[in-house]
Amino acid sequence: MDVAKADLRREMLRLIGAFPETGREAASIALCESLHGRLSDEGAILVFLPDDREPAIDPAIRRWIDEGRVVVAPRMDWNARLMVPVRLSSLDDIETRRHGVREPALPADGSGEIALDTIVAALVPGVAFDRSGRRLGRGGGFYDRFLARLPREATRIGVCFEQQIVERLPSASHDEAVDELATEGGVRLVRATTDDKCGQQPDVADV
Repeated sequence: MDVAKADLRREMLRLIGAFPETGREAASIALCESLHGRLSDEGAILVFLPDDREPAIDPAIRRWIDEGRVVVAPRMDWNARLMVPVRLSSLDDIETRRHGVREPALPADGSGEIALDTIVAALVPGVAFDRSGRRLGRGGGFYDRFLARLPREATRIGVCFEQQIVERLPSASHDEAVDELATEGGVRLVRATTDDKCGQQPDVADV
């Protein structure tokens, strides 16, 4: 399974790298609108700070901050291989650390960590997703470990371009799925059912 995942990851990263820049920009704008329409309730939102291979969601992040929403982004504990949710008050308060990952800067007093039970929705990047919400990440396991700790009441929203959705992904017991998928085409609910795990199609609905 690990070999299958590695091969698929390489192929998907190749396809992502081949997306035309103009199409990527237009898709990112539409995706930001989809996310803003979906996440209009109160509560903390966990976002990711994208690199150049991921949807550019900075405009949505800035809009939520300007509206006074509690926005949280992951800061990596590279030694423990864990993600720590830290309050993000401005997109100016970002630093680039190991492997070129953009992370929220910690205040001088070291505060800023947000309790997991205050997060109502988590935006989750991925190399690919399937129609049941299974996710293929970069291979480090950071999001799987984080989502396993996140209270189940928090909505997990996979964020990607339409081209990154495949019919079915290989999955192991430790792989964490998402509840919804947000793309330039809108936000859809993906429900992985018992039947789906046996090879049936999941229920899919717009939300």
